[in-house]
Amino acid sequence: MTARPAASAPWRMAMVATLLGGLLSLLLFAPARWLGWALGSASGGRIELTQPRGTLWQGQGQLVLTGGPGSRDSAALPDGVHWQLRPGWTGGPALHLHLQVPCCAPQGLQATLRPLVGGFDLTLSPQQSRWPTALLAGLGTPWNTLQLQGQLRLDSPGLQARWVQGRLRLDGQLQLDALDLS
Repeated sequence: MTARPAASAPWRMAMVATLLGGLLSLLLFAPARWLGWALGSASGGRIELTQPRGTLWQGQGQLVLTGGPGSRDSAALPDGVHWQLRPGWTGGPALHLHLQVPCCAPQGLQATLRPLVGGFDLTLSPQQSRWPTALLAGLGTPWNTLQLQGQLRLDSPGLQARWVQGRLRLDGQLQLDALDLS
């Protein structure tokens, strides 16, 4: 009598398909709070995404600047942020971000992140925005003591930040102007 290995093959394939389907679903419907966790971890707790709604790929939340762990200082954007992330393949794998910030960047902000061997490449599309200086108070000392009033205008015809093997290289322009500062 011979063993029947073919009978277990459909079960194995079903288990593999179920696991792959579960992983794909988890990736496609990942909750927005995962982005909040990643942002907080990457910034050392100085930038937080609170009240996140939606998915990792498309959602909204409240962006808060803080003085870091243990700080009581914080400042939030007035109207929150809306984001859309989408993977792409433009000269290699890439992640495209479209960020809507109603209070500060009516046209939105667009960036592309590309992985590199030993680092990453971040390209910021041309943009113009105006940010309230009161946000800086959320970062703690010395900004909370200064209590600046006014706006910060950020203009860029494009900027590229490349982080490879622990070294940062910037190409492009970024101009920051303080308007009506008091």
